Order: sequence, then structure tokens, then C-alpha cells
Amino acid sequence: MEDEVKRLLLDPVRVLRQDPNTKMIAVHAKQRSSAADDADTQLADAVVVFEKKPFSEDQLFKLLKNDTIKLTKNLMNNDVYSIHLAVAEQPDDDLNALQLTLIQPASEQHIQKWSEEERWMVSETADDYRSITLQYIEKHKLSLQWVQNVLDGTAESERIVYNDPDPEVGFVLAPSLRWDGKDVNQLYLTAICRRQNLKSLRDLRAEHLPMLQNIFTKSTVTIEERYGVPVNRLCIFFHYQPTYYHLHIHFTHLREATAGTSVGRAHLYADVVDNLRSDSDYYAKRTMHFSLRNNDPLLHQLLGEEKQTTTKQDE
Repeated sequence: MEDEVKRLLLDPVRVLRQDPNTKMIAVHAKQRSSAADDADTQLADAVVVFEKKPFSEDQLFKLLKNDTIKLTKNLMNNDVYSIHLAVAEQPDDDLNALQLTLIQPASEQHIQKWSEEERWMVSETADDYRSITLQYIEKHKLSLQWVQNVLDGTAESERIVYNDPDPEVGFVLAPSLRWDGKDVNQLYLTAICRRQNLKSLRDLRAEHLPMLQNIFTKSTVTIEERYGVPVNRLCIFFHYQPTYYHLHIHFTHLREATAGTSVGRAHLYADVVDNLRSDSDYYAKRTMHFSLRNNDPLLHQLLGEEKQTTTKQDE
């Protein structure tokens, strides 16, 4: 605990991104200097992501029953509707709690990942993938040591809700860092496969269908038994491009399905399985369409001089 407190002694540099819908803000910060540091000391970068935790029924009922909500400002009145600013006069720690994700030391890639940037739609042919994207992955990918730590059980072992150790079809299932593990309507888990040679959808073939079916069956059964959410209330999908290049599958509650399921990035599990059954090389051959950030080196390699004629997408 003492180490965690020390790591949070940071000085803000700039806001990287904020989202009023999800109540999230990401900040670039620097390790705070100490009296022992000289002028040449390189202070470590950090990315700090703050998210407001969702309300619980117990919290709200307690606030209402105890008459602790104070209306401080009226913003609008119209017929039966009114909007107010309000404060809880006697809030508890849970009500004020923030979920904080800390990346320290943060590389330039981490900072870019969390920065707000315009996005561009691109098309990646099979040849583009082989000649451009694969080289990009090897040169620019973030370290996957944290993934290996999860698979080996040397990190986050207390968060794993299912572990299949089989080297061919096995996986680990754990809650996403985006989810606090409490409100099932915001359920978000990730299954990480154990096979080391699968980076993304592009590597999947029909021979991997038993692995995909194993992940699907055991994950959905576990989710229903543990959280009471049946399979037909789940959105199950892959990302392309993925955030990290080790094959993983996302499981979210349908009420949370807007998170990460934007057109041009999310590929439904059921569609992926059907495509592989129809053509083993489907994802090796097809042209993939997706958006990339303006500062992503892959964008400029895929577009080249065509960037000025490509449709620009607001983030």
C-alpha cells in the first residue's frame, strides 16, 4: 500500500482525453521531483485514467432515506421536468470513490494511445497486412509481458474467474479493467487464449474453431453461473485492429455493448465462426476496414499519399 501511495505522487502535464458520456478523463503526468533529484534527472512519464464509479442501489436508497441530498442550483424547469445541480451533504467513501488506472512508467506509445486524436478510415488488403501491418506489429507493438504474467498466474491471479491450462485450446477469463466487477449491467470480461502464435483475427483459420468453441462454451457457462447473465444477454466480439496483439475475445452485457463495439472495429464472435466455417482462409484473404488515430504510424503507411482523399472520422 505504501508503494502505491508513492507512485501516485505525480505532477499533471496535460489532459490527453476526456469523455463526458463515460465520465472518464486521461491525464499525462510526470513523476514528482524530490530534493534528491538534480537538474539532469529524467522524471518518469505516467498516464493516469480517472473514471467515476457507477452508483449502487444501496447508496442511492441511503441518500434518499437520510434526506442528505441538497439541491444547490436549478438549471431548468419545464412542466413536470426540472434539472438541478445537487450535492450529498454526508457522502460516504464509496460515493466519492474514483476508479484509477495507472500506467507508470508510460512509453510514448501509451501516451499516444490515450491521446484524443482524429480518426481516419482505412482499408487493409491481405497484401497490405503481409507487407506493412506485420512489420508494424513487430516494430511498434507494446510489451506483452503483462499478458504472459496473467497466463502464467504471476499477476492478477485473484481476478481470474476461469482458467483452462490446455496449451492448444485453453485460455484465461478475467474482468476487464473497465469493469468494477459489481454492476452486472456493466459486465465486461476478456478471454485471452493461451496459444502464442495468434495475434489477431488475421491469424485465425478453421483449425482454430475447436479453440474458439471451447472459449465460448466455458466462458458463457462461467459468466451465467457467476454473474447470472445468460448467453443471449451477452455481446461477444473481437477487435480489429486490437489494442494488443495477442488473440483475445470480449464479453460484455448487452447494456454495456456500446463499449468497444463501434462499426469498423468490432467483429461478432458468431460472424467470425461462420466465416471460418465457410472459408478457412477468410481472414487471411479479406480486405479489412477499420479506423486509426491520426498519430498512428500504421495509418500513414497504409494510406501513403491517399490520406487527403480518405474520409475523416471524428473520434
